[in-house]
Amino acid sequence: KLKERNIMIEWIKQNKLATAAIAVVALAVFGWLFLPVKARADGPTNRGKIATTADTSAPAFKTGFWGGVLVSSDHTLFDGNAAASWSYGAAGGYDYKFPGSNFVFGVYGDISAPYDGVPDGHVNYNWGLYGRVGLLLRPSTLVYGLAGHTWIDGELDGDDGLRGLTVGAGIETLLTQHLSLAFEFKRRDLGSDEGILTATQDTFGVGLRYRF
Repeated sequence: KLKERNIMIEWIKQNKLATAAIAVVALAVFGWLFLPVKARADGPTNRGKIATTADTSAPAFKTGFWGGVLVSSDHTLFDGNAAASWSYGAAGGYDYKFPGSNFVFGVYGDISAPYDGVPDGHVNYNWGLYGRVGLLLRPSTLVYGLAGHTWIDGELDGDDGLRGLTVGAGIETLLTQHLSLAFEFKRRDLGSDEGILTATQDTFGVGLRYRF
């Protein structure tokens, strides 16, 4: 635990710009989601009113398919070595909102590349399949937990790749009825088929999604 903490501290020191950007985005999203705001349409008839869930013109999560793009900052601990890298890719899935409730169940997959900075090898791409269960804080904002499986294609220290369990959490908010912005954390516990190589990867991602 102490070694992983020291590695994370060293990564933060070496990636001050990325750390600052993540912090600023997190604070902005927190303020936008949880601080009281007036209705966005601040016309003569709406001035001073507070937006409510009864506003049928406001965006709201619904059952349906979605697809989008993503970018992530990845922190990998592999065979005792640490590496930081950036990934970009695409994701898509399906969400089902339970009628009359604030619960959403979804399944989705993603694929991303490259994995620059992985020691003792190279990675062509990685892909994963996940399930997620979420709770609507309001009609346009979803917090969720996720679990699934990740596969990494490449050559790592002579091995053909890694795979393993992935868990995480995220928050997604609708910008319009069709566009949403998602912030997501994943922890990947990976190993080779032979059980010799192991790796742990923490991924902090941002995704822009189109909801059909």
